[in-house]
Parts: sequence; C-alpha cells; structure tokens
Amino acid sequence: MRLNLLIAPPGWGKTYRLLEWIKYQRGPFIFVFPLRALCEEVYHSALEHRISCLCFRSRKDHELYLKLKPKLLISTPELLQNLRVEPSLYLLDEFHLYFYWGESFREGLLDFMEEHLANSPPVILLSATMSQKIQQKMSELFMSNYNQIRIWDFGNQKLRNDPSAVYVYFSKKNIMRSVFYDHSSGTKLIFCEYREEVKRLCEQLSKRGFKSISCVGGEAYEFSLKLRDEVQWDYIVATTVVSHGVNLPAISKVFFTYKVKNLDFYLQMVGRAGRDGSSFEVHTLTRIYFRTYLVMKGLWLGFLKSFGQRWRYYIYSYYES
Repeated sequence: MRLNLLIAPPGWGKTYRLLEWIKYQRGPFIFVFPLRALCEEVYHSALEHRISCLCFRSRKDHELYLKLKPKLLISTPELLQNLRVEPSLYLLDEFHLYFYWGESFREGLLDFMEEHLANSPPVILLSATMSQKIQQKMSELFMSNYNQIRIWDFGNQKLRNDPSAVYVYFSKKNIMRSVFYDHSSGTKLIFCEYREEVKRLCEQLSKRGFKSISCVGGEAYEFSLKLRDEVQWDYIVATTVVSHGVNLPAISKVFFTYKVKNLDFYLQMVGRAGRDGSSFEVHTLTRIYFRTYLVMKGLWLGFLKSFGQRWRYYIYSYYES
C-alpha cells in the first residue's frame, strides 16, 4: 500500500482542489483536521460543492454517520475514536501538527494514527510546510505499514506570495511602537507568544481606539464565528492557532512580538497574509527564511521606522508639555 504526502504553500488551495476531486468520486472519504474551526469551514465549503457530508461535533454523531452514510465525513481526530469504518480514503490536513502537538500537549493525535492507520488504509497527508526532521519521523512511523511513501512537493517551506516589504527590528519595544502608531487602512495581524499577552495587547489596542479581536488556543471556532460579522477589524491579535488554516480577512501587515525559531510555524504565520495575491508587509524580530539582502534592507527600514516614530513621540511630548 502506498502513502501520499502533499506539500504546498499556504494559500495554494489544497482543500478546495480536493473537494473538487471528491465531488466526482464515489467515496466514502474521511477528512480529518486538528482544529474544530477548520472542520466547520470545510463542512460549509463541501456543502457549497454539493457534496453529501457530515461534520462530527461529538461522539454521539457516530450513529448518525452509520445511518446516513454520507460521501464525506469531516472530523477532528479525537472524535473518530472507536469509530469502526473503512473509508475509501483518509485525508489528514495540517499533518506536521500531529508531531509538533502530539508529542507535547495533545496525545490524542498520535492515538488516532495508531488506531486508524495501523491497518494501512489508503491515506493522503497534507501540509503547507514540513521540515526534514518531521519527514524523517513520518517515514519511520509508517515504514512498517506502507511499502512506499510518495511525496508531492509543490513548494515545501516556501511562501506562495512574498511580502512587498520586510521590516526587521532589534527589540520588541520598537515593534510595539510601530503597532500603536500605525493608523493605516486594512486589517493587521499580530502574533504573540503567550495567551496572556494576546488578551493584554488586545485590551490596550481597544483603549487606543482600534477595533481589535483576539484568538488563542481553544477559541478558534468562536473566533471564526465573530469574523463573519461585517466589522472592519484594525487588528487581529493571536497565538499561532490562527496560522493553521483558519480563514481570515485580507491582511495588510503581519507583526511578530517575539522571535519565531520554528521555520514551519513561521512560514505558516507569514503565509496568513497575501493569500488573495494582495501585497503585504512583515514586521518581525526574526531573521530566518528571507534572503540576506532583504534582511539587511529590513534592518535598515526597521531602524529608520523606529527612529522616526521616536522623534515624532518627542515632538508630541514637547508640545503637549
């Protein structure tokens, strides 16, 4: 049995293309996502494609699935526990997270693989980016179950749309100054390392008159519902949770309040902007991925921007006094 891994940059359209393909196949298929918000988004997209489908929201839905027998089942891994079915094909999205999250705080992802993939069912693994280390772990995990692992690489660890400008800062203080003084149009996205910082920064932005919304782990589904309101948000403040496929409005700027060490996560975070082909800026403390000349230019741009903002602050303070 052969296992297929499809790697394509953020915004490439993996899910849409697969739904188009599923529409004309017999099935049944099981599409597995690590986030409930992604399940809901793909469920509504499948309905728009006129695919008979069911989205698991609890284990009580097992009986409903066995009764209705839809072509497509959409679920998180944990809700598939103890479900005895043999689909024509499993599709596992954001597969790199099964290792990053499964080996740290969400063991249910690894339990799912042991339960459902032990008998070598047909499967396609999907990821926007995957390091060689994770690919090696994947090969070792499935080596005994699959006689061939085929990798379809359409741009691993690459962006589909590069930023129009990159600003590289020396300190978090300079990044935050750029955030607070930015009154440009469009929705800006800020990534924070910790949940507490997300809530605190969102409150600070609201007090300064910005329309801001936040999202941390466990809130992705509720966050996606709020985004459906016809509100032009100035800032979205979040942890990495929104980098894993949750639909966002067009992003004009991406800010990072910390240095991101993991290239897989960094590219998915940057890749939340420019998905529609529009231009965007990156304001970062991280110097990985982008070419050397762009980083050097970014350091100079970041310095000039920080100097200009500091000078305006001193002038404002002088006249206020």
